[in-house]
Order: sequence, then C-alpha cells, then structure tokens
Amino acid sequence: MLDRQVLQIGPSPERGSEVAPFSAHASAQNLVVLGDPGSGKSSLFKASSARDDGRYYTVRDFLNTPSNEVPTGQILWIDALDETRSGRSDQSTVDQLTRKLALIRPKAIRLSCRVADWLDQTDLAALQPYFAKSGAATVVRLLALTKSEQMSVLASSCYDDAERFVEEAIRRQLGPLLENPHTLLLLAKVVRRGNWPLSQTELFDRAVLLLLDEQNALHAEKDLGPGRFTAKGLLHAAGALCALRLLSDCQGFSLAARSDEDNIACYKEIELSPREELYAALSRRAFVSVGQGTVDYTHRTIAEFLAARYLVRQLSSGFPLRRLFVLLGIQERPPTALRGLFAWLATLSTDPAPLMDYDPVGVLLYGDVSNWSSASRLRLVHVLARHSKQDPWFLSSRHLPDNARALADPALTEEYQRLLTSSESTFSLRLFVILLQKSGRILPGFVEIFKGLVEDSKAYYALRLTALEALHEGDGASQYALLAAYAYLGRSEDDLRLRSASLRAYLGDGLSATDFIQFWSDLEASEEQLPAGITIGLLDHVDPSLAKVILKQLQSGASSSLPVRGGRRGTREASRLYEKLLAIALPETTDSQQAYEWFKFYLRRAARPDQDGALDKAFKSSPDLGRQLLRAALARADFCAVHETSWVRFIHAMRSRLSLDEIIYEMLQAVGVASGERRYLIYRAVLDESLGLGDKEAYKSAEFSALAQEDSVLGAVRDAWLAQRNQMPGFISQSAQENAQQIEAWRVRTQARFEHHAAAIRSASDLDLLEEASEIYFWQERPQSPVVPSAPQSRLRWALGEQGLASVLEGFDSLIKKRFPPELSELLEAYYERRSTPWSALLAALDVYREQCGDISELPDPLLASALLIEAIFPVYLNKRSSVDRWCHRWVDELTEAKPNLAVDTYLAFLVNELGQCNQHPRILMEIGHPALIGEYRGEALSRFFGELPAAQFWCSQAGLALGTGRWRVVQVTGPCR
Repeated sequence: MLDRQVLQIGPSPERGSEVAPFSAHASAQNLVVLGDPGSGKSSLFKASSARDDGRYYTVRDFLNTPSNEVPTGQILWIDALDETRSGRSDQSTVDQLTRKLALIRPKAIRLSCRVADWLDQTDLAALQPYFAKSGAATVVRLLALTKSEQMSVLASSCYDDAERFVEEAIRRQLGPLLENPHTLLLLAKVVRRGNWPLSQTELFDRAVLLLLDEQNALHAEKDLGPGRFTAKGLLHAAGALCALRLLSDCQGFSLAARSDEDNIACYKEIELSPREELYAALSRRAFVSVGQGTVDYTHRTIAEFLAARYLVRQLSSGFPLRRLFVLLGIQERPPTALRGLFAWLATLSTDPAPLMDYDPVGVLLYGDVSNWSSASRLRLVHVLARHSKQDPWFLSSRHLPDNARALADPALTEEYQRLLTSSESTFSLRLFVILLQKSGRILPGFVEIFKGLVEDSKAYYALRLTALEALHEGDGASQYALLAAYAYLGRSEDDLRLRSASLRAYLGDGLSATDFIQFWSDLEASEEQLPAGITIGLLDHVDPSLAKVILKQLQSGASSSLPVRGGRRGTREASRLYEKLLAIALPETTDSQQAYEWFKFYLRRAARPDQDGALDKAFKSSPDLGRQLLRAALARADFCAVHETSWVRFIHAMRSRLSLDEIIYEMLQAVGVASGERRYLIYRAVLDESLGLGDKEAYKSAEFSALAQEDSVLGAVRDAWLAQRNQMPGFISQSAQENAQQIEAWRVRTQARFEHHAAAIRSASDLDLLEEASEIYFWQERPQSPVVPSAPQSRLRWALGEQGLASVLEGFDSLIKKRFPPELSELLEAYYERRSTPWSALLAALDVYREQCGDISELPDPLLASALLIEAIFPVYLNKRSSVDRWCHRWVDELTEAKPNLAVDTYLAFLVNELGQCNQHPRILMEIGHPALIGEYRGEALSRFFGELPAAQFWCSQAGLALGTGRWRVVQVTGPCR
C-alpha cells in the first residue's frame, strides 16, 4: 500500500513538518482526511482498514447499519461524507453521524470528504460533542502525488517504463493529470491504446470508451449476447444508468431477473435504454461487482462524467433545462452530492452560460474549462466575482485543482489585474486570481504586481504568501523579483513568516548566511505573538558547511553575557533553529572545542532543550559526538557557577545522550590528566554523578579509591563528600541541590511580594499581581518540574504559602463580585496590539468559583460576557515538550448552554469588529459554532448581522453597528482596511 503524503491542516503542529506520510497519523484518535475527486481517499481507506483490521464503511452504509452490528473494538474508516449531503450547508448528515458515533463509541474513527465540500470549523463544531468525549480530531489533506509516488502507482499497475511515461506527460503539459491517482491511471490506460489526450475532458472521453470496451475477444466476436455492442454504442446506456444512480436513491443494479432490495434497481425494470444495452453496459469495466449479482459504478468521477454526457445529450434533444434543474434538485444551487455532476454538465454543454450562474465555484473546482473559449472563461470569472459578494470566503483554502488553472488565459490578463487591484474585490476573489497563476503560469505584467503585493505590509498575509509562492514557482525573472522583494520585508509577524518562507526556498541559493542571521536575530528579539511552527522546514536543505558558517557568525556576533528570555514564541523558534543548525553541523565538525562553544551558546538560549528531537538524532547518528563534547567541557567548563553555560547545565543536557558509565569513565580519565583546582572540581563532580548508579556505589570502586590514595587533596574531597552524604540520608547531587535552591529562592521572593501587597490582592485592586497568580495557577510559560504540584490550587499554596493562597482566593472572589468588568474597547485594544491583558486573571477566578460549587449562570451578564470574550481571544495555552494545549475551562460550556443568547450576542459583536479590521480569519468563528448555540436565536442574530453589514462592506466598514440587546456595541475601528 502506498503511504501517501498528507498536509496537516489542524491543529497546527508544534514540532516537525506539517507534511508527513499518512502512516505518521496512525496514532491519532480521530482523523479527518480531505482530498480532491479521484485523489485516492477511498483506495487509501479500504487498504488501510484491511491492513489495520479496521472496518470500512461509506457514510451512507454506516448510517444505515444497525448500531449493534457496528464493531466497537475496531477503527472505523468512514468514507465519502460529501456523497450523502443534500446541500453544501446541510448539516443533517453530520448530525446523524455525530449521534451514532456517540452511541457506538468506537475505538477510533477515520472520516473522509472532498476538500471543497468540507465545511471546516462548522463540521468540526458539529462533531465536537463526539470529539469532546473521544479525543480531538486531526484534519489532513491528501497531497498531489510526488514523482516517486507516481512511479509506485504505475508500477503497481504493471506499467512498463513509468519514468519515460511521466517525463513525456510533463513535456506535453499534462503534469496536473499525474498528480491524482485516478487520472494518472486513466491517462496510462488511454495512452496505451492510442495518442496522448490534450485535456481532462478528452482523457475522460477516451477513458470511458476504454472502460466500456469488451475485453474478451470471444464475447466481442459473437453476433448475439452483450459482447456484441461496441463501446460507443453503450455510452447512452451507461450514461443513463449513472444518471439514475446519482439522481435517485438507487444504490446499485441487479443483473438478475429481479431485485428483492428496494434500493437495488433491476436492469429489466429500467426504461431509459434498451435492456440488452443496459445489461451489456453493466457487464463492462465501467461497473464493478459489489455483491452477488449486484454491480455499481467503478468510480464516482467516471459516473459523474457519463451521467453528465447523457444529460447533455438529452438537453440537445429538446429536454427542457428547467425540468433538468428540478430533476437535479436545484433551487439556488446544486446539492453537494451532485456538484461534480453539475460541473461536468457545464463543461460539456455547448453553451455553459445558463449553468455556471448556479454553481460557479463547483465549475471552478470540479469542471474542466480547458476547451472553453476565452469569452466563456471570462463569463465564469465575472460570475465568480458576483458570487463573491454573497460568499466572500468561497475559497476555503489556498488550493485550486490543477484543471482550474486553464483560466490563466492571457486574454483575461486585463480583467485579472482589475480584480486583484480593486478595493471592491473580496479576499477569496483576489486569492483566486493569484492561485490560478501558480506553477509557472504567471500572466504578463503580474510579476511586478506580485512583487508589490509581497512587499505590502498592509495586505493580507495569505495573499502575500500566495504571491510569493507564485513568484517562486515561476521563471528566473519572477524568482529574481521575489529576492528583490525580500529586501523590503521587516520585523512584523507577517513579514517574519514571509522571510522564513523565502529562506526555506533560497538560503544558500540567492539568500546568504547574513540574511539568515539577521532573520534569526529579529526572530529572537520579536515581541509579536508569532504562530507555532513559523520556522518548520526552513533548514531542511541546508548542508553542514553552510550550517557551520552560520554558527560561527552567530556566535561571533551575538551577545552571550546574559540568558535570553525563553517565554516568547520568537525566542523559542530561534532556539529551535539554532538546535537544528547544531544537529546539522555537529556530526561533521572535527574541532571539539568549537563544537563545545556552539553547544554552550545553545544551552544559554534553549527555551526547552531539544524541542523536536533533532539533536538526539544527531547524537545517535554520530556515537562519538557526545564523548567529544564531554571531553571539551571537562577541559573548559565552569564548575563553580550555576548559570546557563556552567558544567551543571551542560551535564544535565548530556545525561540523556551518554550512558552514565560513559560519563563516569570520561570524567575519571579527565581527573587523571587535569591539574590544580580543576582536577579537584572534576573529582567532586564525578562523585555526584556516581550516585546515579544507585546500589553499585561506584564511589567505592578501585578507580575512585586509587585516585584518593594517590592524591591527598582528592582524598580530602572524597572524605568531605562522604561526610555530607552520611549527614543527609536523602542526599542529592550538586546540580539537583542548586536547582532546588533556585526554585526555593523564587518561592521566597514571590511569597514576600504577595505578603507585602496582600491588601491590594484581596481587594482585586492590583490586577497585575492577580494575573501573576493566575500564571502560577495555570503554570504558564514556566519550566516543568517534579516538585511543582499538578493541581492548580495546590500550586498556588506551594508557591505562595497558606497566607498568600488565602489572599489570592479572596482577590479572585473580589474580582468576580466587586470589580466592574472591562469594556470591549479595552480588550480590543490589547488584542489588536497583540499584548496580554491582566484580565486573564478572571479565567482563573471563575475556575475557582466553579470548583467551590458556585453557579456561574447567576453572575452578572456583563461579567460573563467579558469572561467569554477573554477566554476566546486570550486563551490559556500550556507548552509541553512536543505540543501546545489549550486549557479547558468547564464553566465555558456550562455558561454557553445556560445563556446561549448572551454568548451569541457577545461573539457576534466581536466578529463585527474583526471584520471591520479586515481580518480574513476571525478567531471567534469556532465559538459561534458551539453546538449549544445552534438554534433560532443564533439564526435571527446572524440574519440581522449579515443584513446590516453586507458582504460588500465586510472589509471596509469602520463604524457603528449595534447588534442585539447585549451590553456590547461595536467600537470605532481605526486604521486602514487591507
């Protein structure tokens, strides 16, 4: 089975690459797999379920299977969510699925859907009641086949000379057809039979003839029987069968004289074509057996094409278009399950204009416009532009199927320039204009436009990134323009992300070590709330020689006198980069002293040492590396200090990379060659390390004794160490003592401050100290330690003492009952300036209030509205070794269920301001999708919202909408819309 590459869409990974083999997600409790039509979702699910002893269902089959017949001890692979929906906005299928999963509680689930028909946060929110109990969902998208995967697919089909075939397809500009397993195999079969197709439409035209051809020569030569019909002669019958299958509740066809199942149609009862032709068509490879005497279409995309071809012929024969729309169930737009069929209808129609108005996005995503005239393509673009006024987010991701890029028509250049630069164009419309010019299809004049967009700090980040990618995928001139634009990028969050993407592609080939070092310095100093994983993949193609150059320049140019604060995202990302550089350079470095200096520099800046395991892999691949570093440290380390570059910090980092026996051996060897005070310090340190051997009591060994006997000073050091150990039964090593002393010193200082300001804390007049208390409560941005209690209130007691705990709990109570909550403008100001708010202490206060059995719903509405908004836009995140988890406040769900109207008004009021700031990814959408809020009031509020703030004003409205009857009002938004 081919282990396909997938892109993780959500949640954003904290470490490692976003792109990984499908098998890397095998441990996920719940997995959603998205893909284009024919991308191999069903094949992947069937093969994976068989391999992992799981159970494969389509969504329809799963919903129709009695619950007591669904196994609970297996992984359920549930395929084709998009095929069961009556419309794109239809949630009934997802609701049924959620209820049944909650009833069955399977071991784990895998769910697939076409990427264009997945409703993103809405679908996730609808499934949340199940995910909340069974585990969070990971969402991935199947990526286009890589060249090696294309070879594997062809090889599995016994195709000779696969490499030559792929190269020829690329030469003929049919590369997009290679990236989809279904079209790849169709192309291979078609080419075997004749010449190369020029488009996807021609490919399907020839592929269905191939699938309807009689392969058995004996059958084909008979004058009677189903084998006598030619492939062309069966197109009508096959199309009629596929149309019936897709447009009714028919689930397959019976080859027997009759069918005992209501949803299985007997061919003899179908009057759309002669019975002999129907039987012959069902006997060909366009249909496959799904049970004894029962067949179904071989692939949905083939069925959609055949059905569309049949229906277009009916239209040409006088069948009224209006009646066809009734047959398709079209009111304002086609049902989701029929979007592929409708797109082929528009593609194959001699006049697509009357059709494209009903689903221009479906035609864009599922159709093939390569054979259309420039006038028809322009018409589609105009329809998309009009559609975007009602659906500003019609592109839910930065992804277009390759067949849509035929719209990169030079005749439309002027129109695309107008759309991209017009202030009236929505985000998705502008994104569409850029996306269709990726993969080297940049139209005349757009290189400079894209360059200017990359440089424009006020433009949407997604548009700037897509323009950058288009330039990167273009010719030498466009890549030169990209490098020129890089010089104008600054230190904002978006600019740092764009610089990271540019360095990932051009470091060492257009961008130099100096460019990287400047980026690294800006990243480390950044105060921005940077997204996780901003530097993922940046150094994937850097070789050891370049890594060494960068490390030398970094060490010589950066200050190393003071440790760097590790709480900021930028600092952690800079630390991750430095760690990756070390992992690349250290195995190839022969100068152990230089390697030690680099490692020491890293330890001073490491927010969480070895964040993604890169260094561990480097040490395992080069077994002598750890010993070389240890020898260098024994010669140069400071054994008396406790700062980040001391022996204590170094040996702590090395214990997981060298065995204790190796460490003790090297240290004893160093004692033998060292002189003066260093000799005695190393001996004292190796005694500490020997405690790790437990009952072996290494300090009594002959080697330790011999050294003590040969050198009286070493003997005195050993005697003093033993005396201290005998006096302290729970004796711990020097490093552990020093760490414990540092923690204790912090506790003493903190308790003293809280005791000194107890009155201000109890009255909640000092929000900053209450915020600090909440950070201790949640243990945010603080190092993990076994001495820190796991329960939040126990942490407060441990850190602040009984008196401090009492003051904080009283302060939390005062915060709830005596202080008036913040105004929306105050929270918005902090949010848009990307700084924290001391009102985050309210989240901890409500946690405590609930634990003390307080009824959240009885608190004042203004306070609760503030709390909901703070939790949504200033969530509490806990950094773990390999992930970032969001703190779950149980009172949020309780409050949302108790007062849904208050929640709706609060969230929608903030959404108005988000859109007024032209934010294309409002943070509040997930909260609005909470299952408890789905009801009449939310619907009415949304209707008012969209009615009073039309889509045309989404990005430019700068004032004044009062929504609902809640306390929140829209505040004046300052600054230009982007």
